[in-house]
Amino acid sequence: MNDMAVEFKRYPFTVSEYHHLFESGVLDERTQVELIDGELIEMPPIGPEHGFRHARISKYLIETLGNRATVIPMGSFPLGTHDEPQPDLAIFPFDLSFYERHPFPPPEEFVAFIEIASSSFSYDSQVKMRLYARFGIPDYLLVDVKKDRLLSYRDPGAEGYASVREFSYNHTLALVRLPDIVLSAAPFLKFREP
Repeated sequence: MNDMAVEFKRYPFTVSEYHHLFESGVLDERTQVELIDGELIEMPPIGPEHGFRHARISKYLIETLGNRATVIPMGSFPLGTHDEPQPDLAIFPFDLSFYERHPFPPPEEFVAFIEIASSSFSYDSQVKMRLYARFGIPDYLLVDVKKDRLLSYRDPGAEGYASVREFSYNHTLALVRLPDIVLSAAPFLKFREP
């Protein structure tokens, strides 16, 4: 008998094929997957700490950014032909007339993507970080639930972001596309009594 090593090729899904899996009923809204580099990646379930943090951040950003930007608390965003990530929050320019004609702006027009990570920190700080940088998302904010810190990635490029800064509870920050709006890091971090 000859035991030859067989190389199995992976079939990379396109965004269109990914959507067809839902339209045909192969996948449904209960299926927690996203399309990254042509592969279906199972997303971990959202626990209560993640859920409450997500709600607080969403409320804060919607109130603070007002009519300066659109905040999507949970969505699926096509980036190129083989990627459709589902960041925890997305911020893009406030232009409702544009969104009536197009579902989302092109990737380079987004303001920021935000991920809230507890069990997914390694994945979000490596795979997702490189993906968002590759598509030119100007600000990537990563909430590290376990270490209670906010990481801000900037200056996107082909291999990742050129700069990363860490923010704690009393810090403030601004987004590249909204430099005049000062954001507090506190709503992104563990709630503290005043």
